[in-house]
Amino acid sequence: MEKAPKAPSVIRGVFVLAVIIVCVATLGVVLALRHSKASSTTVQSPTPVVAPTTLPYSARPGPNDTKILTEPVDPLTLAVPSSWTSPAADPLTLEDEINRFAGDAPALEALLKAEGAVAGKSAIRLFAYQPVAPHAFVSVISFSTPGVKDLSAATVNAISAAAKLKIKNVAVSGVQLPVGPALKLDSSLVSHKQPVVVETLVLIVGGRSLLIEMVSETNTAGVPAVFDQIAQSLRLG
Repeated sequence: MEKAPKAPSVIRGVFVLAVIIVCVATLGVVLALRHSKASSTTVQSPTPVVAPTTLPYSARPGPNDTKILTEPVDPLTLAVPSSWTSPAADPLTLEDEINRFAGDAPALEALLKAEGAVAGKSAIRLFAYQPVAPHAFVSVISFSTPGVKDLSAATVNAISAAAKLKIKNVAVSGVQLPVGPALKLDSSLVSHKQPVVVETLVLIVGGRSLLIEMVSETNTAGVPAVFDQIAQSLRLG
């Protein structure tokens, strides 16, 4: 039986790059990218502000058969398909919920185990998932980064342009969303013979840094439409 990959390097590279971008945003684009080449390098991420919540995101109906979820820490709202499950971001229960989901989605198991570990440290602000195939999930991690400037369109474009020359296995681009300019990191892997795609959005707004990670099984080329739907639904305040 094929085993799920342990901490796939391409996915580790996505997380490392996202954290580096947040940590050194005020030190310049080149410095941020210079240290992102080796995906196996250990990087100390900022310590999240522990602000656990057991609120069920105040779910309400959204357009096109979606439901709108609110994570109250930042606050951030996003819309997911109404069929998705959205367990409360309680560090006492969320890790177990994520691990149970991992048992039903072996292709996502390695990634979900990492998510569960983060959940146990009160760092996940919102988590929602598609419980049946094609399995998918969205996770929001945020933390306070005082002194780090908000991302601008110019900064996003500069980082994206430099990344094309420096980064392998992760496509970095800039995107203008309703919530503001963001960096978009795309990558993929195959686990248990199942293609998996990963997209991470990096937002820096008002001294807060947010990572919105979207992961899905896929049997078609390209990024699942649900990723763009979630990205376009993001709102702050």
